[in-house]
Amino acid sequence: MVDLVLLRCHRDPALCRERLALLGALAPEAARHAVFGGAEQDLAEFRQGLGDAVVSCVGVPGRAQRWKWLHGDLVLLDWYRAHGRHLKFDRLIFWEWDLLALAPLAELYRRVPAGAVAVTGLAPLDDVLPRWSWSRSAAWRRGWDDLRTQLQADHGFAGPYRASQGPGLCLPRAFLDRYAAAAPPAWAHDEVRLPAYAAALGFPLVDTGWMRAWHDPAEAALFNCDSQDITPEVIAEQLAQPRGRRVFHPVRGSFPWREALDFLAARPSSPSSNRSSTGEAA
Repeated sequence: MVDLVLLRCHRDPALCRERLALLGALAPEAARHAVFGGAEQDLAEFRQGLGDAVVSCVGVPGRAQRWKWLHGDLVLLDWYRAHGRHLKFDRLIFWEWDLLALAPLAELYRRVPAGAVAVTGLAPLDDVLPRWSWSRSAAWRRGWDDLRTQLQADHGFAGPYRASQGPGLCLPRAFLDRYAAAAPPAWAHDEVRLPAYAAALGFPLVDTGWMRAWHDPAEAALFNCDSQDITPEVIAEQLAQPRGRRVFHPVRGSFPWREALDFLAARPSSPSSNRSSTGEAA
């Protein structure tokens, strides 16, 4: 299976270059590309900052900044239609610039079946809506109602609906072809739209296992999508544990990943402890 890693980024080219180097160590056989979600006038400078760490870095022309933030899946489809469909790969790993992993990607996605769509934090939507900030927005609720109506009309799909968190998508090429052809509208946002369309189009959904609970302060200290930065001290504590976590979000500062990987490689561990430590799909 041929993997392609697509880094989604919008600022801090030095950090993005560091993450690309890390991804090269974690998935040496995978080509690395980037899609830039910042201002269009900054693309050339950002691309120069990435240098040879990436095969290509392209922008998302004609889209507003907030649109690009809300609709990562549609950013991906714009990239796929214009560029990705011409590239050779079987599976695309859509990586966020502030997502830090310290285990091989093959291990992190080891239990994602061929042809399945992997997302992070997969949960029944009804379970998370009462405490999810999106549900407080009238515009979001209208968009979600419209999206469900369209899914029913176009695909005969009426649920069950599930929520997810953005980082760590792993998508088969066949899904990207079908999703692009479905032309999903920019209603609600990516964390509910993509799982709904995957289910409607008949693709199995699996969880990466990297975020193990919603609305849990202890879990948020390791993985969250609420701009609560994960500290180097917390990461070091997890790396010191044979069964500790190996994926963290958000990490928006430089991290000594080479030393961390050397430390992990030098420590004896059993295959079973390796599997349980990564926070992989169950």
